[in-house]
Amino acid sequence: MATVVDKKNYDNGHAVIYVTITIPKLLKNHQIQVDINCVIDTGFDSGILLPDTVAPNREIIDKLPQTVLRLADESEITAFVCVGYIQKIDNHPFTNPGKPVTVIIYRQAGGLVGMDTLKHFSVTFDGFSQRFTITE
Repeated sequence: MATVVDKKNYDNGHAVIYVTITIPKLLKNHQIQVDINCVIDTGFDSGILLPDTVAPNREIIDKLPQTVLRLADESEITAFVCVGYIQKIDNHPFTNPGKPVTVIIYRQAGGLVGMDTLKHFSVTFDGFSQRFTITE
């Protein structure tokens, strides 16, 4: 197995990774690339949650299909959904087109990496030393 990430990068008790993701055909025949720090959230079942600021304008996002998500507090939100490809996690690149992942776009301040993304990897958390390892 190859090590993708082995680092000590926690923010307020949450493991954080830097992700590069492409979303094809979001802009007609062009793709957009998003580079973002994401919290690893094992309570989030989907792939990657991105803020709606990833698109250059709101009209692009409004054309995407919508989905209803149930949050941990049992409330529901409506968000936009599309397919993207993880190009890189931290400094570890993946073969083109990348790792396919469901992308949820919602009006929030940060990114989350959920279980649908993590299922492709072996992930080990050491909360005491605030270190995590991701291998594929």
